[in-house]
Amino acid sequence: VISPVTRGPEVNESLETSVPGVFACGNVLHVHDLVDFVSQEAGQAGTNAAASQSVKSGIITGNFVRFRKGPGTTYSIINTYNRGTALTITGAADGWTAVTIDGTEGYVFSDYVLETASGEDAPTVAETVQQTLGLSSEQLSAAEVRDGYVSGNGVRLREAPSMTAKILTDLNNGTALKITGFSGTWTKVICSGQEGFIASDYVREGAYEPEKAVTRSLGSEPGKEIATYALTFVGSPYSWGGNSPATGFDCSGFVQYIFSQYGYTTSRIANDVLADGKHVDPADLQPGDVLCFYSGNGYVGHVGIYVGDETFVHAANSISGVVTTSLSTGYYATRGYEIRRIVG
Repeated sequence: VISPVTRGPEVNESLETSVPGVFACGNVLHVHDLVDFVSQEAGQAGTNAAASQSVKSGIITGNFVRFRKGPGTTYSIINTYNRGTALTITGAADGWTAVTIDGTEGYVFSDYVLETASGEDAPTVAETVQQTLGLSSEQLSAAEVRDGYVSGNGVRLREAPSMTAKILTDLNNGTALKITGFSGTWTKVICSGQEGFIASDYVREGAYEPEKAVTRSLGSEPGKEIATYALTFVGSPYSWGGNSPATGFDCSGFVQYIFSQYGYTTSRIANDVLADGKHVDPADLQPGDVLCFYSGNGYVGHVGIYVGDETFVHAANSISGVVTTSLSTGYYATRGYEIRRIVG
């Protein structure tokens, strides 16, 4: 039985928290917990090795590990480094390891330092896990950190596996990442130096190949799929003239961006959307249809995407950003609109 372990104090606590320990679910070993365990075991080895005061090679065994000017948390932070960063071990002091990284001298908490044999390549995370826990090849295969990439634009990296969790950043199609585990319909990844979760629908294993990239595919109910995708942007900021997650959206920019992800083109001016696609009678309104709201004299001043249940999603204004709004109550219940079907 492997006892639960906890992290040392030198991981950025705003991005990583304590975990319950190494555990197995069926025949699948959860790699993020295995790595935590390896970090603890390897750190002790690093401490013992440094005690001899001889210069040795090593690597960082955690992510967002702080490199400080002195052996303690009161010393200033020089930089932070991720798993696999090479270093030279020069000594030890009270649970801290004296090291040199890229020519700079400082200290790293010893739980996150692993000595490596001189002249050898640093072991991969998977190799370190296998050596430490004595895993079989089958177990190692299930536990490996895998290469992957983002499939889609404006994909959100969140702090936890939930649609309500804090958004760390937005990622675009082809962005490389490391797949480290799973939680329900979410994939745990490390991307651009940040650890977080992405909805599994937007993660692909392997290397991104631009020549094979295609627009997002539509299923048997394309309107619903487009509506569902549009809803993932609720909370995005409003920006006059904006038409991407990087800049924010105005109303027609939001509609244009959503449909562009599926290979469709819509007009950039709200009034011009009135001529896109085909007319649909109100009795046949379906998710994914575009609502063109009249401002007077037959002019369309606002557009949004119907998502069902008398509700539409749209880039409302600079105060609200992208939100969902009722068609049956409130301000928009009093406005006339034209319905345009872009797909189907």
